Amino acid sequence: DLLFQFNAQHDCRHFPCCLVESAGPQQERLESRKTQKLIIHSDTTRFLLNTHALHNAHLIREILPRHLTAPKPLFSDRYAKHCEFTAGLREIGPEKCA
Repeated sequence: DLLFQFNAQHDCRHFPCCLVESAGPQQERLESRKTQKLIIHSDTTRFLLNTHALHNAHLIREILPRHLTAPKPLFSDRYAKHCEFTAGLREIGPEKCA
């Protein structure tokens, strides 16, 4: 049974995928001067799903295991980082007003 559609992108960032140019396609039996850029993927076992841009992300989260969809914090101590940012803004604030 088909539950929903999704788009998977290859994870080229973690693998040495190569960008190559090939000869252009033929247009009306003539060679075109345009070249096509193609990516040769070195590994086809790792893909990415952008669940923040999909209209059916909730369905994907229901199917996938939680460890694959759990949010990952940007900072381990969010409050301490917030205080660090606000302290930096307090230093800049008076300079802007002057």
